[in-house]
Amino acid sequence: MKIFLKKLNLTHVTQEYLKWLNNYNVVKFTDQIFKQYSLKLLKKYILNLNKSKFNFLYGIFIVTGKKQIHIGNIKIGNINYHHRTAMVSLLIGEVNYWKKGVATNSINLVRKIAKNELGLYKLYAGCYKENISSQKAFLKNKYKKEGIQKNQVIFGNKRTDLIWYGLVLKK
Repeated sequence: MKIFLKKLNLTHVTQEYLKWLNNYNVVKFTDQIFKQYSLKLLKKYILNLNKSKFNFLYGIFIVTGKKQIHIGNIKIGNINYHHRTAMVSLLIGEVNYWKKGVATNSINLVRKIAKNELGLYKLYAGCYKENISSQKAFLKNKYKKEGIQKNQVIFGNKRTDLIWYGLVLKK
C-alpha cells in the first residue's frame, strides 16, 4: 500500500471527511470530540489552517490503482520557530485502514517534512493512556516517552492520563 501526504485544501472537504469528524469512534482520543462539524465549518477550519504559519495540515492518502483516496490527516502544529519544535497529531478517519501501519508510516513521512522543509529540531505528541495504537505508532518511529500528565484529560466520563512522546530530529 503506497501512502503519501498532501497539504489539504477545499477540494478535500467531502461528506466522507465530515463523517469522520462526527464519528465518536474516530475522534474519541482527540479534541475534535467536543465539536460538531458541518461542511461550512470544516471549510473554514481548512482555510484558517492554510493561512497559518504555525500549523500545517496534511491529508493522508493511499494509492489504489489510479485512485488517490483520502483516509486521514496528520498535522504539524503549534510550531515554535525560536525553539524549532512542534506537535504532531493525527487521525485515521477510514476505519478499514486502522491497524495496517498507516499511522506509523504517516508519522515517518511527517518527520521528514518537519526536518527537511521546516527545519525543526524536535517533534512531540500527546496520547491518551487508552490510545494504545497511537502510542505504538510513535514508539515505532523512535519517539521516546517523556512524561505523563496524571488525570489531564477526560475520556468517557472519567479522568485519564496524557502521555507525552518526543523525537529529536537528527541532522
